[in-house]
Amino acid sequence: MMGILSQTHAISFREWMKSSGAYQKKRSVRIRQTMVAAVRGVEEPQQVDSAARDYEGLEKVEAREASVKDPEAEFPKETQEEIEIGRDVAANVIAQFGLYEDKALADYVNSVGLSVAQFAPKQDVPYRFTVIQSKILNAFAAPGGYIFITTGLLTALKDEAQLAGVLAHEAAHISQRHVLREIQKAQEVNRVIPSYIRATAEKARHMKQVTDLAVKMLWKGLSREDELESDRLAVEYMKAAGYDAASFKEVLLMLKTRAQVPAPQGVRHDVKFILSTHPKPEDRIKAVDEKLKFTAPSGFKRQAEFESSVKFQK
Repeated sequence: MMGILSQTHAISFREWMKSSGAYQKKRSVRIRQTMVAAVRGVEEPQQVDSAARDYEGLEKVEAREASVKDPEAEFPKETQEEIEIGRDVAANVIAQFGLYEDKALADYVNSVGLSVAQFAPKQDVPYRFTVIQSKILNAFAAPGGYIFITTGLLTALKDEAQLAGVLAHEAAHISQRHVLREIQKAQEVNRVIPSYIRATAEKARHMKQVTDLAVKMLWKGLSREDELESDRLAVEYMKAAGYDAASFKEVLLMLKTRAQVPAPQGVRHDVKFILSTHPKPEDRIKAVDEKLKFTAPSGFKRQAEFESSVKFQK
């Protein structure tokens, strides 16, 4: 993928974060507090405020252990740009829902996520996994390694293998650069970011247009092909990490069952969001079944470990 911005050389991650303004602590988090509170608990993409950002919450996420542990690691310009875009998208996700701030649970989910993310072919971004507060059943992946799972989905799962499958699916979205590829397919990059842009002020202004576009793409949902590809790759990452890959199919069956439960308005609110942004559970189950035909039916589930880690959630 060609760089979205033009830079002449690679710099260390720490230097880039300082020089690019990635940590913009003075951005108007306080001004948006009322608006953020109003949109938390969203159940459909139409309820999302694409302008909301919570950078203070994002900094808490970035303080956690990540798959890339060397802060002096040099990233190529494409990776630097991807992380910058992802920071804005991740700050928007946090603003919509808010972090579930329990260190023990956060560390557990992050460790499970890292165990499967290490098998994703893309290892030039620092993967991090975070729990957000919402009753809906969903998980989200922002470019640059930021992955979120809702408390609703977390408590609907039965064991660690199921959790690993969900997080592996999201890691696959990042590894395959699905959001960034969607931007390219829309041919927005060439229009929004002219190749001659060099000045910092101009670059920042145009980058905002790209990150706003990335936010909108996340909430409207990725393509059917992207979702099914991530489902198949999730099985591979799970198996490589030693988990029972069939557990991911159990998650999809659970979503299908919940969607079929009668509700006053026809669809249960807790699965309404994921049904509006993902392929039908039946299609996903079929794709995973095909993948499982070539996967040995073995691996661990770690139900006891999962239950002890989320018992205070039940």
